[in-house]
Amino acid sequence: MERDGDATFAVDLFVDVLVRADLRSIHVGDQDEFEQALSVGLVSHAEGEQARRGVAELVELVQAGALLPWLDELCPFGPSEPSEAPPMRCW
Repeated sequence: MERDGDATFAVDLFVDVLVRADLRSIHVGDQDEFEQALSVGLVSHAEGEQARRGVAELVELVQAGALLPWLDELCPFGPSEPSEAPPMRCW
C-alpha cells in the first residue's frame, strides 16, 4: 500500500490476512487463490515474492503484539468526531 497525500493506493494480491480481536491471533486465507493467480500470471513472480515477504512480516508483527504501534506510526490514531446521523424516516 502506498500513500500520496490524502490518497492511498493498494493492489489486491489475493491473500487475506485476518487479525482477531485479541490482536495476537491471525488467520491467513485464500492462499490457494494466490497460488492460482501466480500460476496463470495474474500476479508476477516478483509480486508473489513481495507478497509472501509482506505476509510473513505482518504475521511477525501480530504475533509480537506490535501491530497497533506499527499502524499508529504509519497513520496516527486520534479521537474522531462522527457526523450526525440523518433523521429516521418511516415509510
